[in-house]
Formats: sequence, C-alpha cells, structure tokens
Amino acid sequence: MSIELIREINKLEKRIDELVKPEIVPGGSTGTVVSVTGTAPIASSGGINPDISITQSGAAADGYLSSVDWNTFNNKIGLPAYARGSIAVGGAAAWVALVAKTDKQILIGDGTDLKSVAVTGDVTISNTGVTAIGATKVTKAMMANLTTGSMYIGAVNRPVELNVKTAGAILIGNGTTAISTTTPTFTGVHAHGGNRISGVGAATTAGDAATTSGALTSTRIPYANASGQLADNANFIWDNANQRVGISPGGAPLSKLSVGGVGSATYTIYGAATTGQGVHGDTTTGYGVYGLSSGAGHGVFGASSSGYGTLGFSTTGTGGYFTTTSGYALTTGNGNVGFGTATPGSKLAVVGLTDYANNAAAVTAGLSAGDFYTETGTNPKRVCVVY
Repeated sequence: MSIELIREINKLEKRIDELVKPEIVPGGSTGTVVSVTGTAPIASSGGINPDISITQSGAAADGYLSSVDWNTFNNKIGLPAYARGSIAVGGAAAWVALVAKTDKQILIGDGTDLKSVAVTGDVTISNTGVTAIGATKVTKAMMANLTTGSMYIGAVNRPVELNVKTAGAILIGNGTTAISTTTPTFTGVHAHGGNRISGVGAATTAGDAATTSGALTSTRIPYANASGQLADNANFIWDNANQRVGISPGGAPLSKLSVGGVGSATYTIYGAATTGQGVHGDTTTGYGVYGLSSGAGHGVFGASSSGYGTLGFSTTGTGGYFTTTSGYALTTGNGNVGFGTATPGSKLAVVGLTDYANNAAAVTAGLSAGDFYTETGTNPKRVCVVY
C-alpha cells in the first residue's frame, strides 16, 4: 500500500469521528443518549438506536472509497515533471522521459524501445510532415520491374506505366498528359509547314493543302509550283551518286553544275546558250568569273558557234586575265581572236594601237617593254614592240 493512500485513509477516519456527533441529554449522573445525527457524507436514521451509513464518493460528492476505486487509486503512478516536448516511455525498470521535440525527427520503434531519430537517405521530411525525394535519388535500379517497351509518366500524385512499344505509334502530348497513338499518314509535305498532329494523333493541315501535284521522280529536285504544291520535271536534276546538279541539261549532268547541256566531267561548271553568254559573271570587286585547274584541264573554257565563247568586260579593272605556272595562259582552237574589235577578220586582229614615231616616243608616253604600238608615217602600218 502506498504512503499517499494510507494518509488519505487516516484523514477519512478523522473526518468520520468529527461527523458522528451523539446528542447527550443530562438525566443523571452518567447521562443518557437520546438521539444520533450525522453530517454528509454520514447519515443517521435518528433515535436512540440509529442506523449509521456513508455514501460512496463520486466525482462531485464525498463518501467512502470502493475497492474498485481503491485499486485504481493504488495503481496510480507518480510521474516527475517532464520538460515541454517530452513524453513518458516505459523503460526496463521505470518510466523515462523521451525528448520528442527535435526538429524534423520522427518517433520509431526498434523492437525494444521507442526512439526519436532523424530521417536520412533518399527522402527528407519537414517539421510539417511534408516528405520529398532528393534530387537524382531515383535510379534505373529502382525501376527494375518496368515492362519492356514501357516508360513511367507522371499522373495525379503518382507515376504510371505507359506502353510505348506499339508498332507504328508515336508519343505525343495532348495538353494534359502524354499518350502513345498510331502515327498519322501524310499525303505530302506542305511547303508552308501547315501539317499538324492533334493530341489524339489525327493529322490536320493549316493553310494550303498538304499534297503533291503527282508522284515525284527519282533524281529530280522538287519545287513549289504556282498552286503551292510540290512538283518536279527534267529541268532540275540532282545526281546524288556523283554530286552533280543539272539545270535544263537535256540529260544526266556530267559537270558539277551543268547549265543548258550535260557538260563534261572535265568541267566543274558548264554553261551553254544558243544566244547570249553560256556563263556570265558580274561583280563590282573581285572576279566575275574565276576558273582554276590544278591538272591538265582548263581554268576557263569558252566555245561558241556564233557569239562569244568567253567575254570579259571591266570599267576600271581587267576584262580578262589569264595566267599559268605551266602550260598555256590562253589558247584558241578554231576562230579568230580580236583585240579592240568584236569582229576580227583574221586569226588575230588588233585595233586601236596608238601611233608613235619610234620606240623612245612610246616609252616617253608611258609604254613598257613588251607593249605594242604602230609606227607613225608607215603605210601599211607597222606594229612594233617596245624594248
């Protein structure tokens, strides 16, 4: 029996003695009891031989302590005052105070005791109970059970498995999630980028119709026709095997760029025209036409049946310049060569040479060794070379 319980019993006995007050009426030398009364919780029936009773104590009334209440009271455990944030936990021999207020720690059992521990590893927890997975903590090993041909995709509060291995299907977003759906079939390529794929995999077009004017032919370069459709013809050719382009070549191009004819494999650029110039170059600086041959071919080759095989013109620079480290800087096959005339009447025609009386006069005028001039007063004119 605890000391506190014994103290309570002694107090109760003393209280009973105070409450039972027999009324003594003088009647002789010894006196006689004529009535007995009681004060709550003691009750008396009165008279000389009264029935004395006491009520059972309750939440709001004094009285006697029942055996059940006594056992409950006797089993009460006196606990020390615990600090804020601590709890009482049963120990090996007595209750102990467990500090449970450490920031971001959880209470967990280890099979023997209850402990307060910090959360470590891939997951963290806040002091409001919010958990988070650390960056780069999810690895392929954690997805070992993912089905072949499937992938994880985010859903409401959780990832779900999405099958992406269906033959002929594409993965596409629909504004809410991603889905795997059958690939749409296109009838052509739209020149303005009008093809679209909806979130359910249906193909639509915006703007002009995405189609072709007919089946495209191998080796021909497609272009957009007047209707905005793809078309091709024999005037625009690409030889992918030899890396050659032909514009109106009349056959498979033989030069890297063949214009107006098939050309020749010995020409990098070949231009042919029935009128005008086969190749025309125009520039404000640099070279209008520049040809370089590192072998036995021609840097620039011109041929014409009636016009100019090669025509050079310059307002301030050089109309035509030819040089070589070996071989010939300039050669001609059939035809006449004219300097200062567009209609040479002989194999070589030079028109416009200045007359000078002699070599000294030509040098004084600014001519250099190797320059040509005509001598004054001779008939026919004599062509001289400055020395």
